[in-house]
Amino acid sequence: MDAHSSLRRGWSRHVRLACLVAVMLSVVLVAAGCSGTDGGDTSTEGSTESTAGVNYGMAGAPKDVVVSREAIESTPTAPVLDTPESAVRSYLDWISYGYRTAQPGFSKPTMSEAEMVRVDAYNEYLIQKDRLINQTLDSVTFGEVKITGAAATLSTDEEWTYWYVSITDPTNILEGPKKAAYSATYKLLKTDAGWVVDSVDAERLGESE
Repeated sequence: MDAHSSLRRGWSRHVRLACLVAVMLSVVLVAAGCSGTDGGDTSTEGSTESTAGVNYGMAGAPKDVVVSREAIESTPTAPVLDTPESAVRSYLDWISYGYRTAQPGFSKPTMSEAEMVRVDAYNEYLIQKDRLINQTLDSVTFGEVKITGAAATLSTDEEWTYWYVSITDPTNILEGPKKAAYSATYKLLKTDAGWVVDSVDAERLGESE
C-alpha cells in the first residue's frame, strides 16, 4: 500500500486525545499520563512523556498502538471548504494527520460518509499489519475545476514522501522514507459546510521506490 492509496480507506472509532473525548466507533486514544473521567489512571502501559497509547478494538483481539506525541501535536489548520481546491488541500492535510495518529475520524469534516468508510477501512488494514503510515505532501498542483450544481471534479498532480512505522514503537521505521508522484481526480460534493471530497481516483506516475 503506498502513500496516495492511503488517502481513501478506513473505519470509525472512539477517540480520546489528551483527555478530550471525540466519538467515532471503537478506538480510544489516551495521551500519556492523563486521567479518565472517573479519576483513574488511563495511561497506556509503557507510555512515556513523548508517546500516547491507542487501544484499537477490532473485531478480533484489541491492539495497543503507540503514537508519538509529536505526531499527535502536529494538528493541521482548520479545514477550509470554501472552494474545491481548498477542500482538497484540507482533505490531504487531515487524512495524513488521521493516519499518522491512528484516528482518521478527525478528518471526517473534509469528506463524505462514503469516503470516510474507505478511509477508515485503510486505517484498520494498516493496524492489522502492525504499522502506521506517516506521509508528507511535498507539492500539489491543481488543474481544471469543473462545477455542475452541487458537484465538482478537480484534477491534481501530487508529490509525496511517506514511510511506515511500527504500532508499538513510533521511532521504529519499518519502510522508507520513499517518494511517490500521482495524477489524481477528485470528485467533490457541496454541503451546508462547504465542499467535501466524495471519491478519489489516483494514478501513480513512474516507478515505485
